[in-house]
Amino acid sequence: MIRRSLGDLELSEAGGRSAADPFPGLDPAHGVEVRVVEVTKQTRQPHLHPKSAEVIHVLEGEGKHWQAVTGRGGEWTGLAPGDVVLVPADTAHVSLASPGSKLRLLCFFPDPDLPRNIEELPQEISLPD
Repeated sequence: MIRRSLGDLELSEAGGRSAADPFPGLDPAHGVEVRVVEVTKQTRQPHLHPKSAEVIHVLEGEGKHWQAVTGRGGEWTGLAPGDVVLVPADTAHVSLASPGSKLRLLCFFPDPDLPRNIEELPQEISLPD
């Protein structure tokens, strides 16, 4: 069994957000990647995961999640503690914090190599009014 306390993680800057791997050095045979992500910004660049979906669980804070939708540009949905969002593979997305809030997310990827499964996109997305 592998157990970690999410409160003890040291987060590092990662493209407009802070992130930490609660299971560094996890054997790829486990077949998953996990990240704790904190967002305080209302504008940042979206990204996508070409090799897998992503499941996002909101641990604390409030904000909005933007996800690209073919033929419609994108859609927004509100985020609050306890919410879970499914992002299909190869779909541009971004989560942004409400002003004055720190959004803390637990993100799961069914692919064991996140560095090769993330593509930062050049445009910026801003929190809608």
